Amino acid sequence: MTCTDALRLLLEADPGVLAEAGSHDSDLARHLSTCARCRTAADRILEADATLRLGLAVPAPDAVEATRRARAEAERRQRQRRRVWQAGTPLAAAAVLAGILVMRHGEGGGPGMTAAPAHAATGYRGVTVKAPPGRNVAVLNSDSSDVVVIWFF
Repeated sequence: MTCTDALRLLLEADPGVLAEAGSHDSDLARHLSTCARCRTAADRILEADATLRLGLAVPAPDAVEATRRARAEAERRQRQRRRVWQAGTPLAAAAVLAGILVMRHGEGGGPGMTAAPAHAATGYRGVTVKAPPGRNVAVLNSDSSDVVVIWFF
């Protein structure tokens, strides 16, 4: 076997076969045992293979950091969505309830329901409510003297 043939076969050979070339009975193994130049080439291929395997086994620091940042961002978005649902659900329920009350009893309050006008300060049956700046307030009373609905919008 010539060195040219051996070098071509070295690139195709299994690294395990190259490492134990003396124990195999092949033309390449016999050539490597007698040719120092080809044996050096085989050793360099084995070193490169080992370095490559080691590099692939350990994740790159940038990849680890990118994965950590992506997980943190996903957790932040999940917490934000949870907060929106936690805050939005009671507000939506209050809006639906207010809409039902207005539709059911009309603007004037309807039977058994009276509405005070919506301005900055509203008082009705001893209840005084001041709306925050930029908001309105409505105070609704029912037939029961125990029930007063205060709605900010």
